[in-house]
Amino acid sequence: MNDLWCAVVTYNGARWIKDCMDSLLLSIDVTRIAIVDNASRDDTLKIVGSHFSGVHVISLTENKGFAEAANIAMSYALAQGAGCVATVNQDARVEIDTLLRLYRVSQGNPYFGMLVPCNLTDEKTTIDPTFVKEMIKYCPLSMLADFFKDEGREVYDVPVLPGAVLFYRREFLLDVGGFDPAFFLYGVEYELSLRAERSEWKVGFVPRARVYHTFDRRPKPGDQRRRKSFSRFFYSTAFDTRHRSFWRFLVNEIGYCIYTFIWTIATGRLNNIRPVIRMGLSALRRSNEMWQNRRPHLKEKGLFMFAGDDESKKAAMRADT
Repeated sequence: MNDLWCAVVTYNGARWIKDCMDSLLLSIDVTRIAIVDNASRDDTLKIVGSHFSGVHVISLTENKGFAEAANIAMSYALAQGAGCVATVNQDARVEIDTLLRLYRVSQGNPYFGMLVPCNLTDEKTTIDPTFVKEMIKYCPLSMLADFFKDEGREVYDVPVLPGAVLFYRREFLLDVGGFDPAFFLYGVEYELSLRAERSEWKVGFVPRARVYHTFDRRPKPGDQRRRKSFSRFFYSTAFDTRHRSFWRFLVNEIGYCIYTFIWTIATGRLNNIRPVIRMGLSALRRSNEMWQNRRPHLKEKGLFMFAGDDESKKAAMRADT
């Protein structure tokens, strides 16, 4: 496993980073780790520097978002000759054999380019509620039948699954590429899984590999429904600009504006009109930028992985030969 790297993106993660790093370094066959910090304003880098001197740290001067920062970390790992790369959220922890299980499944099933372990809550007793919802939507019925029979395969073919830890083969990343930077934080796994399917790679769920995900359960201030509506619009628009036709893109834009206006009037929340308009204009502007820079077929090798970093790409390609 000396060719396995972990890529960790941090942003104001002082609360979690020590537990995350401790779990990685306690893994069987200690992995090599690359951290990319998105201009944290807390003590994240100080904690890493004082406790984990052997870790490679790349400190950015601005918050470039999870997708682009993860691409930087994965590019560095590939340039160092990594055969497999695992992206690990700063608020996630792994069991001592989690990465070993994923590595063995990857070696035994080379057509699975992307593997997803089972995500549990930090109490280690229940599956992450968000992960459960995605499992219900995407996991095959055969897996449910296997559980009832107290049986189970080591890996199940799924169209997509999100996760706090994702495991990739080197060949997969060089072929399909990394995350689309248009997805600043959420949605990166869905877009990448779609490109994987088009490139005839498989995404696999490994139920016996487990990770523990810490997340903030406190209610967030503000209008949650409005935030959710805006988020759904932006990410669906991002999919349309990357993977669908202009007419689908246009209908989605107009439909969102009509829906938001009617919902605001119908609920009597006239004081929300101004922030809704501002968010709508912002989303329209960003989605228009994505449309202008779209790549209709998305078949370029290593797409997004080495954006603006020719030296990393050359180094990775040299290590691959």
